[in-house]
Amino acid sequence: VDVPNGKENFGNLVESLEKGAKKKFYEMYELDKWRYNIAMEEFIEKPSISITEYFDVRLVKYLPYIGLFNDQHSAVTKQFKNEKVQRLLEWPVIFVGGSPRDIPEMYSMLNYTAIGGGTLMPEGGMYSTIIGMKRVADELGVEFIMEHSVSKVDIYDGEIIRCMANDKYFYADK
Repeated sequence: VDVPNGKENFGNLVESLEKGAKKKFYEMYELDKWRYNIAMEEFIEKPSISITEYFDVRLVKYLPYIGLFNDQHSAVTKQFKNEKVQRLLEWPVIFVGGSPRDIPEMYSMLNYTAIGGGTLMPEGGMYSTIIGMKRVADELGVEFIMEHSVSKVDIYDGEIIRCMANDKYFYADK
């Protein structure tokens, strides 16, 4: 399937695969957009150092709608019967690192970003990004220590100050 960018174009695609799917897709897209905006406004700025950062009474009101308690596969297959449509709407969550059956529905916000903003790839593929970052780090004098398992990270005032790997402490530069 040639997957187009944009809400309208994608809506037309799903409608061509499953009659009546365009309306359901638009509803899902708006929910995904809402989830994305909530994530950006309420969660993305948190440093994620402690689970207690998310114990905020203001966030409780979002729990029934955010999609924490349902998986992406169930959410999609409940709405759409066509297997191609299902796969198209499950595809972006694989980048979270798991199966749509194991990834919470809230990650459907990735559909909003991928469909609405388009999917872009770096020239040379994803690995070229890593190579570029490594080149810049080398130029800045970053020392890479490989094949160590990190067992502890010490944070002070929101910044990593040291970590323990293979029973040895490594200190962060200031």
